Amino acid sequence: MGLLTPPKGRIWWQEQDIARLSLPVIAQDIGYVFQQPEHQFVANTVLDELLFGPRAAMGLRPREQTPDPVLKRAEALLAIAGLQGRKHISPYMLSGGEKRLLSVAAAMIVPKKLYILDEPTAGTDLHGVAKLADLCKDAVASGAAIVMITHEPELFAGEKTAIWRMNQGSLETGLR
Repeated sequence: MGLLTPPKGRIWWQEQDIARLSLPVIAQDIGYVFQQPEHQFVANTVLDELLFGPRAAMGLRPREQTPDPVLKRAEALLAIAGLQGRKHISPYMLSGGEKRLLSVAAAMIVPKKLYILDEPTAGTDLHGVAKLADLCKDAVASGAAIVMITHEPELFAGEKTAIWRMNQGSLETGLR
């Protein structure tokens, strides 16, 4: 996602060396959710936070109306995340788990091929984890893949998953 310079020839996306792709090209296909959601909030309300990405992608100015399909998508994501009654408050007034749900919903409002979620369950109760799973299922149903970095893979038992584990610098695959 352009946060660090990747080693050339080691990370491939869509049959291209990601080190040779520009950040805007990468960001068209890949969404990244920070481990600490407060580090990516940019708007004054929950709804504006959710609408920031699509409005920026459309080149809308602050006073221009957001198109109805985008507003409907935002309302649907707020409902999935359980935040529909909180849309006019500051994102910073949400609980830790709600902030994580908002950051995931904000990443998913503009469809991507891949979402990378860094510790999205930290500080989230089981109800929040269920809402997170619902957001992920919605994205997957739209054709996306999800890579979730978590210390709690057991929270997603029963879901269609492949588990990769880092063990002293080596990647272990094929785990269930």
